[in-house]
Amino acid sequence: MESFSSATPQTGLTRHTGKSRPTKEIEAADWSLTPGRYVGVAPTEEDEDFDFEQTLRDIHTELADLNREAVELAAKIQANVEELGI
Repeated sequence: MESFSSATPQTGLTRHTGKSRPTKEIEAADWSLTPGRYVGVAPTEEDEDFDFEQTLRDIHTELADLNREAVELAAKIQANVEELGI
């Protein structure tokens, strides 16, 4: 396997522009070239203090408020349109 990279003279940092994979590995992945097949993903950290039910209730309350506001605004728009005679 070969890694393609080049060092930038200004920073001295290396930029990786690609990495070759063995044909057998790609074939084993059903010829998928999706990077996720070949690059590890760090597991997400779970927040033990996260209260899913409370968050869902808060979102539901906010949605209900937004829906009420949408109905009020739609009524105002309708009244304005009727006032214009459209």
